[in-house]
Amino acid sequence: MQGRLLVLALALVGCSPPGRSHVAPPSSAASAALAPSTSPALAPGTGTLADPFVIRSFPFVERNDTRRSASRSIDHYSCAPQLGEEGPELVYRLRLAHAGTLQAEVAEDPGVDVDLHLLDDLGLSGMTATGCRARANTLLQVPNLAAGTYYLVVDSYSKGGSTFAGGFRLSVEVDYPDRWQRVDVVPGVQWRKKVHTGLYGQPQTTNVLVVDLGVRGLEAKPRWTGSGIKTSAAETQPAAVAAVNGGFFGPGQRSLCLVKVDGALLVPGAMSGQARRAFGIAPGGQVLFEPVDAGANWPAARQALGGHPNLVTAGRVDIWPSAATSFATSRHPRTAVGVDAAGKLLWVTVDGRTSAGAGMSLNELARFLIDLGAVEAINLDGGGSTTMWVREMSINGVVNHPSDNGRADHHGERTVSDALVVYRR
Repeated sequence: MQGRLLVLALALVGCSPPGRSHVAPPSSAASAALAPSTSPALAPGTGTLADPFVIRSFPFVERNDTRRSASRSIDHYSCAPQLGEEGPELVYRLRLAHAGTLQAEVAEDPGVDVDLHLLDDLGLSGMTATGCRARANTLLQVPNLAAGTYYLVVDSYSKGGSTFAGGFRLSVEVDYPDRWQRVDVVPGVQWRKKVHTGLYGQPQTTNVLVVDLGVRGLEAKPRWTGSGIKTSAAETQPAAVAAVNGGFFGPGQRSLCLVKVDGALLVPGAMSGQARRAFGIAPGGQVLFEPVDAGANWPAARQALGGHPNLVTAGRVDIWPSAATSFATSRHPRTAVGVDAAGKLLWVTVDGRTSAGAGMSLNELARFLIDLGAVEAINLDGGGSTTMWVREMSINGVVNHPSDNGRADHHGERTVSDALVVYRR
């Protein structure tokens, strides 16, 4: 019942002349010994109509199982009365503080078929829920939902005398237009998201990771296998906290930009043409942005990743080379890496090519980065490659809307050559 379209495609080729900056390493800060913040806790409840679970904050992500519920109070819903939902259900109460867009999604275990129902109230006529506003099989998206209290019911589908109850993973997200959503993922890593109704005259969805490498135990570096990876594959690394896609690549996901990991040069600087500005981290934690010649190493950097073109130098828009090409002036999904004056990393994605957003030109992206506080920044691979993953912050950890499936969901991710990952050791 649940299809996932993951389209594999090739990214644009490229990888950024003079311009050299060193940003002082962030000051050291003691990190609390806390486990990673995953889904917010539910308020006590049994998940029944009489005693719903209460979702306290968003995004909410958890595993559950309808077989754990003794409640079979709802067999049908007013928004789809012809469908049978005679199996056990779980009821969640949630509150929108402002008008916004609700997205709920389930990933079902094999053989399980559960459906999502959004209710305005818990009224029943016999065993039919009368307050049903919307339903979906696996992905429920409800825009322009007024502030107030609602009920989300995960119910077990039934047909021909059989019910398909069982285990599932549930995520619930709420986006409030023109308001920043902020989540402290672990000490030193904050994820921010904002849906803009009119940024640079267009709807936009932006995601930002703020990473303070001065917090003990945090480490940021590229991930590269030589054969292509998905950004979200960082999930298989237990210490990984968050990631964005990396540099440009060609056929076979062959990296075209500098890649250096733990002091080992895996791909030399820009494989053709003039020097390109790259992002790096020195052995002592200092964040670096410097041009690296084609075919060269970067001895000062222990971790490094190249991009194209440069975006910001000394807090000003500084796009080179290729500032006037259609690649630069057209709006596309974008990924960038920058640093602020305090030495904190800024990893940024901008959605495009779907209803989630128009995308940005490189000039708009540079201005947006400066508004975030960036003093140095470079562009990374964008388009269908643009992906941000944050552990336990969506159904699959992908928090932006990768565009390769043409839909404003979390499932259009592309295989890329490399990614930037932050780890908590």
